[in-house]
Formats: sequence, C-alpha cells, structure tokens
Amino acid sequence: MELLERELLEKFDPKKSRLRTYLRLCVDSFVTNEDKAGRRQKRGGTVPHVALDFASAERNSARQ
Repeated sequence: MELLERELLEKFDPKKSRLRTYLRLCVDSFVTNEDKAGRRQKRGGTVPHVALDFASAERNSARQ
C-alpha cells in the first residue's frame, strides 16, 4: 500500500536497475523502518510523556 501511496513505482528508472532489484530495495527499506518503529515503541511503551516546565518549577522553588 505504501508503495502506491508514495508513488514509488513512478520513481523507478529501468536504466538504473531491474524492477526486481528496485522492489527488493523498497521492501528492505520498509522492513527496516518498521523494525525501528517497533523498537521505539518498546522503549517508551504506553508511558505518558510529561512536559518539563522549568519556569513554573523555578517559581515554586522560590516561594518555598
């Protein structure tokens, strides 16, 4: 689906490589990117991200 959405077949140049080689490169790149995305999710998981508000922290510490 991504191959069609990103119009990768239109970027294929038969003078540079064979279609089989080009498709293999596209698949390898896709798998690598999905693997990286999966590992990123594992590191952060479903833990909510908390924004650090240094200005507010400084004000609170100055009051105490």
